[in-house]
Amino acid sequence: MSAGNEPSSGLTLHASNRLEILARELARTLLPPLEDPFRKEIIVVQSRGMEKWVRMELARHHRICANVWFPFPNSLMEFLFDLVCPDLPPSPLYGRDHLIWLVMKHMVRCLKGPDFEPVRSYLGETPRPLKLFQLSERVAYLFDQYLVFRPDMILRWEKGRSSHWQARLWTSLRKEVPATHKAALRSLFLKRMADPAHAPGGLPERVSVFGISTLPPFHLEILSALSRHIPVHLFFMNPCREYWGDIVSGKEEARILVHREKRGSGDLHLLRGNSLLASMGGLGREFFSVLLDLETTGQDLFDHPGEESLLQAIQSDILLLREPGYAGHPPRTVKASDDSIQVHSCHSPMREVEVLRDRLLDLFEKYPGLEPRDILVMAPDIEVYAPYVHAVFGLRDDRIPAIPFSIADRSPVREGGLPEAFLSFLELPKGRFEAASVLSFLEYPAVRDRFGIAARDLHVIRRWIREARIAWGMDEKDREAHGLPPLRENTWRFGLERLLLGFALPDEETLFQGIVPMDRVEGQEASLLGKFAHFVETAHQATTRLKAPKSAAEWARALEDLLEDFFFIEGTEAYHARRLRAAWEALSRAETLCGFVEALDLDTVTAFVRRRIEEKVPARGFLTGGVTFCSMLPMRSIPFKVICILGMDHEAYPRKTERLEFDLMADAPRPGDRSRRKDDRYLFLEALLSARRVFYVSYVGQNTRDNGSAPPSVLVSELLDYISQGFAPEAGPQDTVLDQILIRHRLQPFSPAYFDPARTELFSYSAQDLEAARRLLEYRVEDRPFMERALDRPGPEWREVPLARLLRFFSNPARFFLRERLGVSLGGPEKALLNTEPFVVHGLDRYLLCQKLLEWKLAGKDLAGAYPLVRGMGLLPHGAGGECAYEEIRLGVEDFAMRLRKTVGAESSWEMELDETLEGFHLTGKVSELYGTALVHYRQARAKGRDHLLLWLRHLALTCGDTPQITQSILLTRDGCWTYGVLPGARKLLAAYLELYLEGLRRPLPFFPESSYSFARELLVERKGESGAIEKAATAWRGDQYRRAESDEPHYQTCFGNVDPLGETFQELALKVYGPLLEIQKKIG
Repeated sequence: MSAGNEPSSGLTLHASNRLEILARELARTLLPPLEDPFRKEIIVVQSRGMEKWVRMELARHHRICANVWFPFPNSLMEFLFDLVCPDLPPSPLYGRDHLIWLVMKHMVRCLKGPDFEPVRSYLGETPRPLKLFQLSERVAYLFDQYLVFRPDMILRWEKGRSSHWQARLWTSLRKEVPATHKAALRSLFLKRMADPAHAPGGLPERVSVFGISTLPPFHLEILSALSRHIPVHLFFMNPCREYWGDIVSGKEEARILVHREKRGSGDLHLLRGNSLLASMGGLGREFFSVLLDLETTGQDLFDHPGEESLLQAIQSDILLLREPGYAGHPPRTVKASDDSIQVHSCHSPMREVEVLRDRLLDLFEKYPGLEPRDILVMAPDIEVYAPYVHAVFGLRDDRIPAIPFSIADRSPVREGGLPEAFLSFLELPKGRFEAASVLSFLEYPAVRDRFGIAARDLHVIRRWIREARIAWGMDEKDREAHGLPPLRENTWRFGLERLLLGFALPDEETLFQGIVPMDRVEGQEASLLGKFAHFVETAHQATTRLKAPKSAAEWARALEDLLEDFFFIEGTEAYHARRLRAAWEALSRAETLCGFVEALDLDTVTAFVRRRIEEKVPARGFLTGGVTFCSMLPMRSIPFKVICILGMDHEAYPRKTERLEFDLMADAPRPGDRSRRKDDRYLFLEALLSARRVFYVSYVGQNTRDNGSAPPSVLVSELLDYISQGFAPEAGPQDTVLDQILIRHRLQPFSPAYFDPARTELFSYSAQDLEAARRLLEYRVEDRPFMERALDRPGPEWREVPLARLLRFFSNPARFFLRERLGVSLGGPEKALLNTEPFVVHGLDRYLLCQKLLEWKLAGKDLAGAYPLVRGMGLLPHGAGGECAYEEIRLGVEDFAMRLRKTVGAESSWEMELDETLEGFHLTGKVSELYGTALVHYRQARAKGRDHLLLWLRHLALTCGDTPQITQSILLTRDGCWTYGVLPGARKLLAAYLELYLEGLRRPLPFFPESSYSFARELLVERKGESGAIEKAATAWRGDQYRRAESDEPHYQTCFGNVDPLGETFQELALKVYGPLLEIQKKIG
């Protein structure tokens, strides 16, 4: 079974501090061809990223890499067990997914046993399915670990040598599934391989294990037994060429000394060696100790990295087991230009990524041969940084060179799209079918496409839902199922029927079979309404079906139907659809393979599906040619010229793992056991050793509120302490070497410090941030106006002024300027959808209802009989509360209508056309609300400054002629009645307002109807003086507990957010606009 002149058997260890050297040695080892040319070469790796790198290295050395199988360690074990123990095939039921259901089934059976008291106290006598599933999931994980890390314990259990509840559970499970598992196969494999005379046939000719930092004793025993028959090569990274199995960290030394002191032991020699290796290398130290106990031949392939840079010097210290700063190792000098180790303290993850981009651009400029594919960026959890990476590196700006990148290790759910949409639908049956949740589901592109709804249609649908007063529940039966009275108002059925009936019967004031039509569907929107109604009905039917418990196989069919009914699958979504289908195929096997026939509820099924589809696919996005962003995972020791680690915060790394209280391995740990903290420490060390030119670390070390400092990860602190102890700066401005290495960044990327030639440690490649920094230096931001200079005077066409335009201008001059002159429409925050039925009628709803009832009252309708119609609009609280609220509003409307009738008398309303030419302006339009010789405007609300102003402008327009037909104007509101008589200078005054309108077309005027009215009234009417008037205006501008701040209006924020808007110009305009009005205004009630 030899390949070429290679020894026919034996375990050979190839150790090096450089993975490139190991790859070269692997290529040399594979040169002798296998005897069977059709057999695949076997190279065991721990990740698909490592497989990809090894393939490229072998192709570089051999010009080709073909017919190679790259199994993971567990896959190799299964392959060998099949070869050596074909008479005892392993059962798939011992896979982790299947174990969950087996454990869950037997947990219920065993729960009443005397040994299960701890479990009963946790689950209760009648456990909830989800809680039972979650516990079974954790126990199944432990059983899977026991099979590998404690096979002897599993075998003892099966011989009845334990009364622990886990042992009882395992033996119960084994009675149903007597098939062979990994622990039993291991024993049989070792027994059969121990007899050279009976070597099984069909073994591979050669096996290589490459780049794996650690292996459990289980795997090492199998490989050692295999090496008695075939050559087995282990290629592993060893950071130190000296023996370092006995070195201890400072903490370990202290712990040992305390223990020895308590026991009264004698002298003890403890070797510290290199402190970084001692502190971070615990995982490797245990692994190498186990390897030394095996019968092996060794080959050391160490390479001195040199000491030209700080990074190389530290790597050399570790290689030589040397501690700097002690006797014989004086501090070494770090050149001022040395950037091989960089530590950056930032204010937020976003700033970390922004700083990283600038630093990478700097490295590309310094090192012309450096390419994006030579850079690896890791983070403890890449999901935290992925949005910022897309925002910063995905920005397309011609002034900043684009850096190609890819992000690996992302959860498909966190990437959005089909998995996220599918899981969001599984949450719908758990709620009340709320309007916001249903619409949120419809917003996913795959869902919209399935129902033929375009993205631009969503704002129309949102408006329909809001105006139809849809809150939650499909209909009255749905409400009743939630323990509430079976009322129809504010349900989906209620709103959809209003919309559909409104399209067929546009009269909104007619009650048709208990439904009030809502005329909001126009023209082509009828088709959209049909699609939307179909979507809602389909979604409700599906959520109803999902609420019922089902068997695992039934759930699999239901989930498949859900995928078919709600999602249009094409392109990249096809990949996610395959992952989803794999999830419920695994669920189906709970019944078909595991015999789990109990009914499952939706919560349990959702938890299982979520776990399956949230599993990350590490190979995706790794080594694609650009900068690779990925999570910090074990076995990421692939060498890169530049290795960057983000998120090295004190609490974030090393990552904490919650120990399960019933983890029997943790009660009696052994060498080779898995430890998240040891993994993380060794991973950091491997990253430090794998960087060839630059090792870059960043963390959130400053507070965004007060710039307070926060420490980095303890591993970063250890690295900085090591550097501070053993290295000194070159002659320069830095006091210590850490001043050169540790850079504290500013809160904002446009800080002028980044563009100060004297601050060489801070720099930026962003032209946009440079411009912002310049402006920051040129102006104080709070004094910078919206416009540096006014626009040119508008053309003559703007002197043709419809009255409606003039009123629109004075309602909000800033909004008018932005929209009409700059073409900027800010809109405003979209109103939120209802999530509950109304409990009171207030705000805008109350005002609109009062106006509608007043309109009906003036038209002669009996308001006492209009309650069913108003109730059918969904504005009122349900039940008796709604009746009381309506009666209160009705009485108020009746009273106001009486006041209005007294004001207008028996006169009927009429309209008047305007056509006036004055001072070069042509004013046209139509004025309504005329009663006899009076203009009467009424609102069932408190009077606002805007009400007075708009009435005043119409009053001037009606009375500016030579023979005005109007003798007075009246404003009637809930809190008073005001009159305005004919003013002799109305024509000249109106022209002044038109000139203000013309000026407002050149620049936004600091005129705000409410704040300006408060100032003018306080000064001219209340006579409180200028300071009192400014204080009153400021209250209106800023708002208080009783009124909304006028400054919150988006157009005002845009135009006046950076200046004091209540200055001299504001005061002059307030008096100019409101002064004449207040002079002639009379309050009569």
